[in-house]
Amino acid sequence: MTEPRHFSTPDWKAAGIACGLALAVYFFTLAPTITLEYSGQLVVAAHHLGGARPPGYPVWTLLAKGFIELFPFASYQGHPNPAWAVNWMSAVFGALACGLLALLVSRESRHLAPDSRSMPAANGVFAGIAAALLFALSPTMWSQATIAETHTLTAFYFLLLLALSLRWTASRNERGAYLLAFLFGFGLSISPMLVLYAPVLLLAAAFVSRPAPARLAGALALFLGFI
Repeated sequence: MTEPRHFSTPDWKAAGIACGLALAVYFFTLAPTITLEYSGQLVVAAHHLGGARPPGYPVWTLLAKGFIELFPFASYQGHPNPAWAVNWMSAVFGALACGLLALLVSRESRHLAPDSRSMPAANGVFAGIAAALLFALSPTMWSQATIAETHTLTAFYFLLLLALSLRWTASRNERGAYLLAFLFGFGLSISPMLVLYAPVLLLAAAFVSRPAPARLAGALALFLGFI
């Protein structure tokens, strides 16, 4: 018997629309070259595969180098401009993060509604798009999605972990637990801030482990210890 999909077609439509709209806004407001903050050192580190600042952000650096290689023709006032490609990477991952947020809000708004069966799918789609656009156009997100920075990749990965965790709590598949454990550990090479996802993951483990008291107690004990 085929397992029902956690995210339905309307959820993916909301994600696609939100991602496209956010990407368009970021593209037309993208910084043309290096800006302030850590932009200069991040672009140089990506261009030469070096370390900009602790903790180094190795995954971000490799992805940024890939974007630079994809857009070798980018120039600014007649000079090579790798900064544009890195800025564009921030926009792409920022838009993908908005798409994931729309996906989650669309699904959960219908799932948590008092009478979800009679709720039109369009309501969830509109809710997801509205939430994603509010997030995309917030001053902090918009500013980080148009310059060379690491935060949009972190936001995208955080929301990806959240989506996979919700999928796992619904399916309670053992392979999902191994996948989440691996992705959480890998995420620390993207940003050390992702360690703050640990209590969320432990609570998800406690929820899934409710039929097994020993596992439930272990997950709750780890959660309390982390806090």
